[in-house]
Amino acid sequence: MAEDVVPELDSISAEMAQAIHAAMDVLTEDMLEDTHASAKANISLVVAMLRDGVDPAGVQPPAEALHYAREFVHRGLPVEALLGVYRVGHGAFWQIWLERMRDAIENREILAEAIAYCSAWTFGYVDAVSGPLATAFVHEKERWARSAVAQRAEEIRTILEGRPVDEQRTSQRLRYELGRRHVAFVLWGEETADAEDAGSAFAQVAATVANTLGCASPLIVPSGRSVVWGWITLASADADPIATTAELVPHLAKARARIAFGEPGLGVDGFRRSHAEALTARRVALLGQRAVGARVRFDDIALTALLTTDLAEARRYVERELGPLCEETDAMRRLVATLRVFLEEGASFVRAARRLSVHENTVAYRVKRAADLLGHRVEEGALRLHVALLLCEVLRRAEE
Repeated sequence: MAEDVVPELDSISAEMAQAIHAAMDVLTEDMLEDTHASAKANISLVVAMLRDGVDPAGVQPPAEALHYAREFVHRGLPVEALLGVYRVGHGAFWQIWLERMRDAIENREILAEAIAYCSAWTFGYVDAVSGPLATAFVHEKERWARSAVAQRAEEIRTILEGRPVDEQRTSQRLRYELGRRHVAFVLWGEETADAEDAGSAFAQVAATVANTLGCASPLIVPSGRSVVWGWITLASADADPIATTAELVPHLAKARARIAFGEPGLGVDGFRRSHAEALTARRVALLGQRAVGARVRFDDIALTALLTTDLAEARRYVERELGPLCEETDAMRRLVATLRVFLEEGASFVRAARRLSVHENTVAYRVKRAADLLGHRVEEGALRLHVALLLCEVLRRAEE
């Protein structure tokens, strides 16, 4: 059974991560990636040990789990929340494992013995890793409490949680003027073996971004592994961070980084709102698997963000609207892409052909073929159809 689970480790750990976040309100959406990484590392170790018949007593948690424990410190979460993650995660894994045992073992006596053995074993594993995880948490909390970064992070957390702040005093402590017009950004990259070195490197990249946008005194704070939050004050209200940072694309690509921007906002409320928008833009970028060097602005993905709040419902909507066009074949993908561009170009065969670099007769043929499969003219319910086509592309990227 353990051997059979190995190819499914990614999907099982993703399911566990979703269950953990659904059960624990203290975990924010931007922590899901780290939750998934920790869950996958733990389950990989569990499966390997079960396969080899290794006693869980004395086992040490994997590196990803230790990084995850330190992340709780950086976000101001208590150790009880960390232990709660393991309690929920254990329950989610046990349900998956129990179903597999029931499917694989027909003999009731052997099944009962297997259930008793695996139950004791998995509880033993959680007990064994809890001690080292709590120790790592405490050590990181002591180190973090002594750092200036922690003080800055606590001030920022107070603002983001909507608690009242003295704007003048907080600005002085942060060395960043809160009363101005802000643009928030989130810069992130790929995980490395050394989380601290990665955080420092991305902080330098973030500073370069701020300097390119004309802000000499940005507010930059690391948030987990290879993720940096930042705020800059704009020289002018109509400044465009995407256009201004075009020259940084090669630099971002070299650092294997991506960046998401919120919209400009004034004062403390704008500080919060722009940050929330930047986090949402990052979520959509992750969903669409944007390439390294990508720059994403909230205003450009606001509709996609709204439509993908509930992915399961989004998939049902696409299947309902597009029917056979949802099939995962090259032919259907071409029809979907052509139809989306056709509608974006105001139902113009000429403009669509120009964008797709094909003859306009080809566009006309594909649109007619799509209409035949849909069972109605594409102009009927064009808005609903366009939304479904947009979602179809996003969901396909998410599932690749």
